[in-house]
Amino acid sequence: ELLGQDYINQTLRAKGVFTNSVINHRLDITGLDAEDNRNTNNIRFFRDNKILYDKPEEYAKNIWKHQATNAIRGVGYINSKDSLVNQPFDFAGKNFYTLKDMEGTLQRIIFPEFFPLAQRFDIKDGDYAFLKKCMSDLPKSYSFYKNNPEYYDSYVKFFMFGDSKDAIPDDIKIYNKVGTAYGYLIDCAYIENTTKDIGFFLTAVIHVNKNKIYNDGKYEYNEIGLPFMGKLGKAVYDYELSRMK
Repeated sequence: ELLGQDYINQTLRAKGVFTNSVINHRLDITGLDAEDNRNTNNIRFFRDNKILYDKPEEYAKNIWKHQATNAIRGVGYINSKDSLVNQPFDFAGKNFYTLKDMEGTLQRIIFPEFFPLAQRFDIKDGDYAFLKKCMSDLPKSYSFYKNNPEYYDSYVKFFMFGDSKDAIPDDIKIYNKVGTAYGYLIDCAYIENTTKDIGFFLTAVIHVNKNKIYNDGKYEYNEIGLPFMGKLGKAVYDYELSRMK
């Protein structure tokens, strides 16, 4: 809403972050078509009744679409009227974030010094520290989640611990971003053991939609997706441990 399609996509492409990725619509806002999403609203920030920042309305000049193949999926979907439509679901107009681009984004956050200045994010050292803290914090780090059993350590830590609600050891830090939508389960992470001096990037997606119907809320996240992510993370972690010998 604040930046708009053109700025987001042009800037991330210029930095080499986006190769075939596209951001072209708001998240979880229904009732907007492709044309609506090209428009962004006037946004103002105030302090003591004084305007600090005033962004005018904008309209994206470019039409942003990804070039992903196999964008037509499944055999049906639930539409906005909660009715089943017996035809494949079209992802061609959806946001698209490749695993390569996703991991490249995280690499720029964890190790910005390994990228040319032109390919880094324009943020300060304090911003990097804050971002990494937020990405690695567990729910119990925050008072409003600490005593809530629904928000266990692995609530958004799919790799290694996605198949368990046990506490994550203090010497394992996971800087990550997960996603769940349309039966896709995604995790992009940098995992390190601070006592054994190992660290690695791991990014993966698994699709769990047995009935091939989208938007019906019937996905095998708990039965298949999370156990797979947990085992995958453990397998790579154990491999990294074995390389230390």
